[in-house]
Amino acid sequence: MKTSKKLLSILLSIILVLSAIAVLGTGASADGPYSVGDIIEYGTYPQSEVSSETLVEELNAILQDADWISYGYYTGSGNGWGYDGLMTANDFMRYADIVYKSQKYRAVTFDKFRPYGTTQKANTSGDNILQDENGYECGTVYWFRYEPLQWRVLDPATGFVLCEKAIDAQPINNYIRSEADEYWGSEGMVYYANSYADSSIRTWLTGNFYNTAFSASQKGNILTTAVDNSETHSYSSSNTSDKVFLLSESEAKTTAYGFTSTVSQTETRVTVTTDYAKCQGINSTGSENSSWWLRTGGLHSGSSCLVSRNGYIDTNVQSYYTNLGIRPAMRLNTIKNDTQVNLPSEYRASFFADGTLVENRLYTPGATSITEPSVPEKAGYTGSWPSYMLNGFINVDAVYTLINYTATFVDKNGETIDTKTFTVETESLEEPSVPEKEGYTGEWSDYTLALSDITIQPEYTPIDYTATFVDENGETVDTKTFTVETEALEEPAVPEKEGYSGEWNVYTLAASDITIQPKYTPIEYTATFVDANGETLETKTFTVETESLDEPAVPEKVNYNGEWEEYTLGAEDITIKPVYTLAGETKVTADCENEITLDYKESKRYAFELEFVPEGATAHVFYNGEDRGEGTSIEVKEPTGDYTVECKVLDADGNEIATSGEIKVKVKNSFFDRLRWFFNNFWANILKTFIEAIIKAC
Repeated sequence: MKTSKKLLSILLSIILVLSAIAVLGTGASADGPYSVGDIIEYGTYPQSEVSSETLVEELNAILQDADWISYGYYTGSGNGWGYDGLMTANDFMRYADIVYKSQKYRAVTFDKFRPYGTTQKANTSGDNILQDENGYECGTVYWFRYEPLQWRVLDPATGFVLCEKAIDAQPINNYIRSEADEYWGSEGMVYYANSYADSSIRTWLTGNFYNTAFSASQKGNILTTAVDNSETHSYSSSNTSDKVFLLSESEAKTTAYGFTSTVSQTETRVTVTTDYAKCQGINSTGSENSSWWLRTGGLHSGSSCLVSRNGYIDTNVQSYYTNLGIRPAMRLNTIKNDTQVNLPSEYRASFFADGTLVENRLYTPGATSITEPSVPEKAGYTGSWPSYMLNGFINVDAVYTLINYTATFVDKNGETIDTKTFTVETESLEEPSVPEKEGYTGEWSDYTLALSDITIQPEYTPIDYTATFVDENGETVDTKTFTVETEALEEPAVPEKEGYSGEWNVYTLAASDITIQPKYTPIEYTATFVDANGETLETKTFTVETESLDEPAVPEKVNYNGEWEEYTLGAEDITIKPVYTLAGETKVTADCENEITLDYKESKRYAFELEFVPEGATAHVFYNGEDRGEGTSIEVKEPTGDYTVECKVLDADGNEIATSGEIKVKVKNSFFDRLRWFFNNFWANILKTFIEAIIKAC
């Protein structure tokens, strides 16, 4: 019985010791037959970049401005080496984590490039910009998948594992200040810049990285390790108790862990990096290999040790460099594969309508339904939320279905011509032909494809036609525009035509161009036939088209042949007078020969016969060339000598028209002729006296 109690006491003591070892981090149990160098997957972290453009677009659509979180990366003044302690946290680089279709992703963007050290300024260009050299640019959103972290087993017995890749890029310490030949890690110069216990990398590993990479159950399997920080090349650091930490130089040279025992380059310490670390600015240009930090202090208070890309251990690297890799180490209570993703406690369903956020609704993983917001109204549409799966951060875009409206085309009487269906998205309708209307062009009245049925009526515009007024030769006189609604035209003056009154031909203002010609009516003029005294004898009507008049008889005039004077039937009234011409030649004929002989003092009467004496002309008798006045006879009494007698027809101006010619009279006047006259006259007088006496006596 005592023996049994003693054995039980020993067994309990062993259990208590083992439990204490586990809690203090001095040991770990191994799950399965793991050996040094074996690889397990434990936890997740953003690593591979999303290359699918489609997926990137989908992820960008999920992302919201409020999702961005600042990395709070430090930058300095850039003055010289920058050991002036003027480093401050900035927001130029940000990240956001979302779960999309059950996969977790991290978005990264930056406005400026991350400098290679916290002493330098962040710029959009310049030298030693490793993000740019790694293929990442300012202003772009890059996406990385959360993927299982691979860990190399260093000691199966204690659960000691080292991250297989350099999964991030961080400095040992964000702050550095040079004072009194030393490099300080705080503004108050409380600790050195390479003090691991006080370093920013320790804070980042045990905080940011630890909480990002592991779920609650995974964290429960990670042991607290008593971390020995006394190893240094300058100043030692306080020891710490941490869940996650960096290897020391001696651990990186421990052959039991699979490393070589010297600082010389070796493949056993060579590692590769990830896309995500490249985006952070890790120095891996030209190679997938990357340097990675150790926690051991370097040759001075501002430097630390690291493993270079070829496996060489460098003991003097500035602790503020941001471009060197991080390979976390830890101890697991049970070495096992556990790739559970550290998911958020709530997911977000974002409801959008036409690209505008309506509302965010949070839900817990595993929920099968959520309370949806109302679908915003949209004119011309009916709206609804589509079906969706609650499998992470999701965007739900409202589905809008177009409402169909009817456009009814009617004629002027309201009778339906055609109907068309339209929606609020319809830009234009395929319109039916507008019913024809003579003399008009038709179009459908203006209408708006509004949110209701509409009736569309025709509108008619009179067609402009041309009336061309032309002259008799077809030459254009004027043009006028008219429509079927025009009642009358403002006509131009009819071209004048001598002897005519003009007017435009009758026309109809129909539905076509027209040519309008002039119509001329001869004007009636009067031809007045008058006698020689201007007294009207007769009148005749004529036009310019009259070729000849029916003339009245010319009034007779003695000795004259009469005719009407020449006239032209022109475009005016005319008076036509008679024109007389002598019926024959004017002649004066004596009643005796042109040469006669008379006795002494033989008296003689000469008579002249006139023929065709012109009007106004008079006959004058001449004795011995002397005009004895008008007359057609002359008596010459008792001439004693020779003489001449002549009759002339003279015009009003005294001009000779015709003559009888001189009648030459020879008078016998010799002695015996005179004597004979005496006796003849004597006896005659006696006889006369005797007879008169007898008569008287009787």
